[in-house]
Amino acid sequence: MSLTSLKLSAGRDTSHSEASGSSKTLGTLGGDGYSATAGYSREKHSSREDSVAESGLRSRLTSTSGNIIAQAGKDIALAGTDVSAGKSVSLSGENVLFDVSLDTRDGEAHSSSSQYGVTASAGGWAVDAAKAAETAARSAENGDDARLTAIRAGQAAVTAAQGMQSDAAVVKGKVAVTAGSSSQDSRYHSADTQGTAIHAGEKVIINARNDIAGQGVQIGGKQVTLEAGRDIVLSASRDTRHSQSKTSGSQVSAGVGVSLMGSQNGISIELGASRQKGQEDSRSQHHTHSVIRAEEQLTVNSGRDTTLKGAELEGNRVVVNTGRDLTISSVQDNASYDSKQSSSGAGVSLCVPPLCYGASSGNVSASGENVAQSGKSVADQSGIYAGKGGFDITVGNHTQLDGAVIASTADSGKNKLDTGTLGWSDIHNESKTSGDSYTVAVSGSAGGENRNMAPAIGTGQAEESSSDTTSSAISNGSLIIRDTANQKQDTGGL
Repeated sequence: MSLTSLKLSAGRDTSHSEASGSSKTLGTLGGDGYSATAGYSREKHSSREDSVAESGLRSRLTSTSGNIIAQAGKDIALAGTDVSAGKSVSLSGENVLFDVSLDTRDGEAHSSSSQYGVTASAGGWAVDAAKAAETAARSAENGDDARLTAIRAGQAAVTAAQGMQSDAAVVKGKVAVTAGSSSQDSRYHSADTQGTAIHAGEKVIINARNDIAGQGVQIGGKQVTLEAGRDIVLSASRDTRHSQSKTSGSQVSAGVGVSLMGSQNGISIELGASRQKGQEDSRSQHHTHSVIRAEEQLTVNSGRDTTLKGAELEGNRVVVNTGRDLTISSVQDNASYDSKQSSSGAGVSLCVPPLCYGASSGNVSASGENVAQSGKSVADQSGIYAGKGGFDITVGNHTQLDGAVIASTADSGKNKLDTGTLGWSDIHNESKTSGDSYTVAVSGSAGGENRNMAPAIGTGQAEESSSDTTSSAISNGSLIIRDTANQKQDTGGL
């Protein structure tokens, strides 16, 4: 069919949703095994999500046993489209452009709570040591990083040792009026792509008077030809993920305590306050290559430049003719995760005779934990991959390989690269994980013997990294460098 232009794209399904609600509780508000609270609480929550879905509504051109032929005076643009023919597919236009279908999700959620009540709790250095040991055990059970688990186990040992050396009560029970609030906010974004796909039982011919461009495009047939008067640019499509969350909370309390076997014995007045906050950020990016595959021969001709950035040319025999420059580069997937958590608190215990005998005491504490992970690596190597038919590549000016290959399973006599100059580089892949934590506690007392005025400090740190290299390479064959005067790298090192 002859057309002025041909534009096909996936359909689009959009949705928007919102939800909100609140609840109130009067009675038992829960606990953690070391404390329990009864009173009044209120919780509120809200969420929103916007989504766009195209992958389930892709356009299709199909000829089960025949040919698909489209000739356009202007552009042919296919986005999120599947083209298949039992025999041949032929597309011809001023520019032939291949794009992706795109699914996205964007959302956010918010929740908050407040509570007022009476809390009964168990404390003392023996209980504090048990809590720290439980945290370390839970870290191991959850499969956390072994280095961070070791840090937490060390903190548990420090807590127990400091308690035994101090004059704090072995066991201390408290009943207090409490008030507290907390909030959590989260946001997320995701984008998933699916490239246009073209398949023919026999031939696929793509002809552009100007440019051929595509991202994440998949083309396959027995014989495949790409012909552009100017440039051919094939790149990878990209899927992304990003999520963020923030949490915060604070509590205050006032009540009475009962202490045994320590610097206090009897009933004391207890005042306390604490605060917690944390944040997390996670990001990732994954690429899907453009792949042009021929069972027999793949021919790629461009009047100016051919650029493969996250793309593969595959065929039993591959023939490439580029008027100016041939550039092949691999792309790296990447991911990162950052977490920061901190807490602080202060408390006062007033020991007033005759209800209590011993020292009044106070304490201030702070703790935190940071975790960072990042990595970038080449999952699939860009390149030209020929089978037993070998490759025949002719480049007018410069050939550049960046972490890319020109490979063949054929005998070296069937492989030829003829270029003005040749350059190459390797790509560095790396992965890093680091974590650190700290605990600082300062306590003092008056009115009794004091043996613990010095601050207690605990720290831990873990770090690990690894790296490798994605190298450029060319299979053995005939390598012709025509412009030896401007050749900068020694091809013996390739």
